[in-house]
Amino acid sequence: MDLHVLTLAGVVAVAIASGAAARRLGQPAILGELVAGIIVGPALLGLFEPDVALSIIGQLGVVLLMFYIGLHLDLDDMRRASNAGLLSALGGFVVPAAAGFFVMRWFGSDLTEALFVALAMGVTALATKSRILLDLELLTTRIGHVLMAGAVYADVAAVVLFTALLGAAASGSIRLSVVSAVGAEAAAFLAISAAIGIFVIPALSRRLGTDRVSAGTRFTIVMFVALAFGGAAEFAGLHAILGTFFAGLFFGAGGLPHHARQELQKAAHSISIGFLAPVFFVVAG
Repeated sequence: MDLHVLTLAGVVAVAIASGAAARRLGQPAILGELVAGIIVGPALLGLFEPDVALSIIGQLGVVLLMFYIGLHLDLDDMRRASNAGLLSALGGFVVPAAAGFFVMRWFGSDLTEALFVALAMGVTALATKSRILLDLELLTTRIGHVLMAGAVYADVAAVVLFTALLGAAASGSIRLSVVSAVGAEAAAFLAISAAIGIFVIPALSRRLGTDRVSAGTRFTIVMFVALAFGGAAEFAGLHAILGTFFAGLFFGAGGLPHHARQELQKAAHSISIGFLAPVFFVVAG
């Protein structure tokens, strides 16, 4: 058996055990997986020399996790939570970012270093937040919709700000042309995704929801579309998880029959949360 297969088996075992231990203590499973990754990960991964394949497996897991999260949420509830989500994003980003900036400046860091730390402290990982809400059974509540909407705002803004900081670090000044280009690409992705979600996916969902399409074929086609959304998000300078999240939202609201949607949710849950996503969080820890 190849070493990378042994590594995967070891990581899966650690993920299962640590997640179960966290749940027994009344904590979300993701906490156990991350802590296990911090404590056990270096020894386990160092012993078996992890390769690129393990990282790809983990990345695929978190991408499919975000598709499942989107499929699980209600698009109308997300729209209604958008204004409160914006306030949540501002509060959740500005306060820690400002604290990080002033602390770094207090200790003598230059402006660019302080801004990098501020951005790192202000950003909340979309995948981590959604997994915590899911583990705590808060994802489909009002607070879950508000926090998820805020996380989307923060994720897009973080990409634009990070690009501006990279340009400033390289050239010594912030280039508005670069920032504008990144912002335009992100806006174009969001607009095109919304158009596809409104006009294309409902028609596709109705076709896929018929009895002539098997569950396996339906899942394969939906996964192709979700990964295409993820690839488009990366092409626009965003993260793939944002694209697959939107794909899940649109398919969830796009007219799939209840039984077809339930089948998709079960399949995505089994593959992502049941197997691949815990690998990502252990490796990330």
